Amino acid sequence: MDRDYILSILYEMAQVIGGEVSLKPLLTKTLQHLLYNTSFPAGFICLGVPFSPPDAGGMSEVTMDVAMGDYEMIGLVGQRVHLPARLLLGQAERAEDAALLSLLPCKANAYKGYLRLPIDGQGVIVLLAQELPQSELPLTQLFQPVMSRLARAILLCRSYDAYTASLIAARDASQQALASSEEKFKAISAAVLDALIMVDDRGTLVYWNPAAERILGYSADEAVGKPLHQLLTPQRYQERAERGFDAFRESGQGAVVGKTIEIEALHKDGREIPVELSISALKLNERWHAVGILRDISEYKRAEASRVQLAAIVESSSDAIIGKTADGIITSWNKGAERIYGYSAEEALGRPISMLVQPERRAQIRELLQAVGRGESVASLECERIRKDGSTIHVALTLSPIRDDTGNVSGISTIARDITEKKRMEADLQRTVNGLAEAQRIAHLGNWELDLVSNELEWSGEIYRIFEIDPQKFGASYEAFLNAIHPDDRELVNKAYTDSVRDRIPYNIEHRLLMPDGRIKYVNEKCETYYDADGKPLRSVGTVHDITERKLDEEALRRLNRELRAISNCNQTLMRAVNEQALLDDICRIICDDAGYRMAWVGFPEQDEDKRIRPVSWAGAESGYLQNAQISWADTERGRGPSGSAIRSGKSVAIQDFLTDPNAAPWREAATQRGYRSSIALPLKDDAGEVFGILNIYAVQADAFTAEEVRLLEELAGDMAFGIMVLRTRVERQRAEEEIRKLNLELEQRVAERTAQLESANKELEAFSYSVSHDLRSPLRAIDGFSHILLEDYADKLDDEGKRLLHTVRDNTSRMGQLIDDILKFSRSGRTEITYMRIDMENMARTVAAELQAADPASKVQVEIEPLPAIQGDSAMMRQVFVNLISNAIKFSRHSPAPLIHIGANVGENEVVYFVQDNGAGFDMKFVDKLFGVFQRLHSMSEFEGTGIGLAIVKRVIARQGGRVWAEGKVGAGATFFFALPQNGNGESAHDEHV
Repeated sequence: MDRDYILSILYEMAQVIGGEVSLKPLLTKTLQHLLYNTSFPAGFICLGVPFSPPDAGGMSEVTMDVAMGDYEMIGLVGQRVHLPARLLLGQAERAEDAALLSLLPCKANAYKGYLRLPIDGQGVIVLLAQELPQSELPLTQLFQPVMSRLARAILLCRSYDAYTASLIAARDASQQALASSEEKFKAISAAVLDALIMVDDRGTLVYWNPAAERILGYSADEAVGKPLHQLLTPQRYQERAERGFDAFRESGQGAVVGKTIEIEALHKDGREIPVELSISALKLNERWHAVGILRDISEYKRAEASRVQLAAIVESSSDAIIGKTADGIITSWNKGAERIYGYSAEEALGRPISMLVQPERRAQIRELLQAVGRGESVASLECERIRKDGSTIHVALTLSPIRDDTGNVSGISTIARDITEKKRMEADLQRTVNGLAEAQRIAHLGNWELDLVSNELEWSGEIYRIFEIDPQKFGASYEAFLNAIHPDDRELVNKAYTDSVRDRIPYNIEHRLLMPDGRIKYVNEKCETYYDADGKPLRSVGTVHDITERKLDEEALRRLNRELRAISNCNQTLMRAVNEQALLDDICRIICDDAGYRMAWVGFPEQDEDKRIRPVSWAGAESGYLQNAQISWADTERGRGPSGSAIRSGKSVAIQDFLTDPNAAPWREAATQRGYRSSIALPLKDDAGEVFGILNIYAVQADAFTAEEVRLLEELAGDMAFGIMVLRTRVERQRAEEEIRKLNLELEQRVAERTAQLESANKELEAFSYSVSHDLRSPLRAIDGFSHILLEDYADKLDDEGKRLLHTVRDNTSRMGQLIDDILKFSRSGRTEITYMRIDMENMARTVAAELQAADPASKVQVEIEPLPAIQGDSAMMRQVFVNLISNAIKFSRHSPAPLIHIGANVGENEVVYFVQDNGAGFDMKFVDKLFGVFQRLHSMSEFEGTGIGLAIVKRVIARQGGRVWAEGKVGAGATFFFALPQNGNGESAHDEHV
């Protein structure tokens, strides 16, 4: 199971836990997601699992808080049930125990497997299954951090539920008091609401208003004429009340006269009611009367009790509950505010609320005060606040206006909840989400989910990037997804997905995407579908992987393989060719048939006025294109295409897109009609490096000619040019032979001898050249090419030893290539025509030495050159002699502490002897006869590199000019190589040696 899938499960569970504030939804959604992610069909949650010993049957009494997947078990939610203690207690466990599960209170019980997940002392989650689901996830470990977070969430949700319940109760009480006050107000509007009574000097009730009837329960008829104290005064007050009334009777004065007191009065039904009593003295007919205004304050007392209770709730709340004036001055500060902000009530009261924010954010405080002052409420505003200790916390604010009796806003109530931990958890989750998104971006892998009930499709951000679609402009549905697929692949994709859903098998397919600019992308899609208990598909989840780069690499590799195969076939054709036209026709055909190109043709430049290029051979989809192309190699519009440019420059020239390249304008319409999208022209050069023809290749796709393909095609063109020159040389030789046969009879013997020499040399040349150029180069090129591809494309799949072996293969093919080049040099040294001229030997030696020293700047060798006499000879050959001898001297003396090379000459009677001397490794004189032989080496490759051809070339070059070579040396004491040339320089030696 990959890491991304596990992260998605944890992320989903964390979202559930962090997104709920009430206990019941938290437990329900947690159980739903656990069942979904573990494939268990049923389960339940019990909180408050007792740790006391179970009963004799091993059962513990618990409350089943949540249950799912089993109708009988769901019916037990909220009830006290007896469950096996061994199932409830212990560490996280995934096991099978049919006997244990048979004790569950379910009649249709066939459970055999369970997964127990303890909730860190808060309870336990038990998942049940008839067969234990197979899962690669380490379930008991995977959900351990989730259970820790769930335990904390349960505590928070319980606190929230309790706090919410208390607020609801307080609200109901306040609403009841408000309703009572409204009723009282209506009653006062209709009549006097206070009880108005009058008592004469004997304590007899003489007046009883309707409000008194309502308050005290007695009608006026029942009350008037009755003694006040016997009717209304509780027994505990009667004696004191009667004493006070006796004093009042004489003077109209008393302890409570003219005052307002709170006291209890007896109701008709015998209960005591709290009243507010104001007594005034009134003298009527020389007798004092007491007038009492009695107000029932039962509701006030109840409201006061509610207020005290609400104040206690506010004071005990873990949230900060703050009262302040309309301009932000703090007027109340509960314990929760002290805990959250760190200030005591004494430190906070009277100070502006802006003390809790950074100075630069106080404008926000002013805006909030103004909004609430207009009567608006602010709910769940998340912001930062500063504690007394200077630390920053995150809080969620709810601000409400407090109105006075006139309805005007007189203050503001603020409830602040500390959400710092919640924000930290959200940040952790966001980092996880961001990490997942970044991992998807790096891997070019996105995920999606399709709700098959609502047909709503949800994509990750990476899929939008892969499809190059703006999320705001994408109708998230299955049909919209199909519209984003390449038109030729839609039916295939739709069928594969619908078959997957129908047959309940995973979906895995590769298909193309067509970008708005015409680009093609390749993606690999995988998904699985989930079903309900009745087998109805509910949702599909899957991934989309951008495999465009891999597909393009595979296509490039296939093209390279085709080209290598085509080159190999062309080389075999070159070896067998006896006719130039047949050779050209075969190579053009192979390029189209084996390498997969659209068309290929060969043309030769004419030396006419228009400098036309004459096509001489072609293959593939030509259909009259060349006849109307009018291709030239002049510097004109029709000569600035690949063909003309390649002939003029001697370099390969390509048109990577006929639709956009301005140089393709003269041929654009005709080329696109025939399916040509790109082309390349490769010059054909003779031995002197002069361009004598052109090879043109056309492809059906744009940008078809990569650097690697161009390199291979240039090798093919080089081999083709060599084959043409060999065939032409053969024709020239045959023509020369015909002319020789026409010479007069007296020259017949000489002609025969010369012809034999030429035939021998030519046969040697042909056999050697074909062997070297084709039999040896072709397999070497294939070995080097494929090993290069392995190192580049599969390096991450090879260990260090495998890479070392591949490097060794490439090093050896390079050495073999160098050996072939040296063999060719040796071969050419025996057949190159000698051109005699006067040679400044001293200047040539100094030039060669300087060039070789510059090529190896790390070398410390010193070169001393004496004045050297000039000589008659072939300049190119003599330069080759100095290059081989001086480079050997530098190579074999590089390990000397102070390497020194000395070059000098001695003039004899008929010859000049030149020498190159070094103080390097030297050699044993008993092997001196091997020095000038082909492939003869006196040192191993680990000591000194080389192929053993250089001195053989020196001997052949000197011998062809009538000279001789020899050497002297001593092991560890250096060596001296001599070559002597005749002073007259009268021509080529007759005793040339052949290898």
